[in-house]
Order: sequence, then structure tokens, then C-alpha cells
Amino acid sequence: MPVNPKELQSSAIDIKSKCNATEADFRGSISRAYYACYHGANEFHGKLTQPGVQKPNCGVHENLQHMLDHPTLPNTDPDYKKSKLVAHFLKGQLFCRRNVDYKLDLTITQRDVDVVFANTNEIFQII
Repeated sequence: MPVNPKELQSSAIDIKSKCNATEADFRGSISRAYYACYHGANEFHGKLTQPGVQKPNCGVHENLQHMLDHPTLPNTDPDYKKSKLVAHFLKGQLFCRRNVDYKLDLTITQRDVDVVFANTNEIFQII
């Protein structure tokens, strides 16, 4: 059964609420929150009247953030500013997601979770 970004966000919140204050739980909730943001941002970008400028030689996550940060819409279009804001928050989310998924030697704390979820809320309010 297909899932949508809001359902992923709800799942991330559920994981966060069940955290036992272990670093593995923190990492899992941050990762799920990132993917909710990524898919929400991707849907938002797909609904723009024209796509942003692609970034060559990078992965799809970095490319999406770049396209959102470099919209081809006129700067008078309300979605122009929204796109730039989503890009700003998504960049931070991607950085955090990479840390939790790949840098196991870094300590991840409740504060990190709180920041990611505050930014997740910002993205979903924008989109």
C-alpha cells in the first residue's frame, strides 16, 4: 500500500514518542523525519510550474535541495520564496540524516532530535 510524506512524518513522530532515550532511537527518528521531508519537498517541487536548476554529478537528494534553492520561477511568484525556504531547511535535514546514518562515531542527543523535528515542522508548514 503506498505511503505519502505526511504519513512518514506521522511515523517519525511516533518513533520519536517511543524513544527510550537511546542513541539508536534518536537516529531512527531523525532518519525517518528526513525522509518525510525529502518526499514532501520532492512532491512540492514536482508541483511547481517549472523545475529548478539541476546540479550535475550529485545524488538525487543533493540535486533536489539544489533545484529547490535555484528555482527558475520568477522571484515574484510566491512559490519562489517557498522553494528557497524549503531548500534551506532540507539542506540542514540532509546534513543531519547523513550524520545519523553514516557517522556512528558522532554522539546524537535529544537536542539533535528536537532541532530536526522543529525543522521538519517548518518544511511541512511551508509545503
